Amino acid sequence: MGSADEGDEQPASDDLIGRVVDKYKLVRLIGVGGMGRVYEGAHTTIGKRVALKFIDPESTTAEAVQRFQRTSSRSSTSARPTTACTSS
Repeated sequence: MGSADEGDEQPASDDLIGRVVDKYKLVRLIGVGGMGRVYEGAHTTIGKRVALKFIDPESTTAEAVQRFQRTSSRSSTSARPTTACTSS
């Protein structure tokens, strides 16, 4: 996945920045990859910084969603204090 600062393809104006998803405010775009985007998020109550990954609508095949869910499941059980797993 490329960094958003490396000149990867990204919208001039990202409509998700500043939005609250579950209990996390999206602060900035960190990177863009083949399946989606990763944002820096901040917990709205305690301010904890996390990374939040979103799948692009074009990538939402059943296989891609299953892979995303497996990755999320592994991440949520890891000792990484900056990983947030949320679903909607």
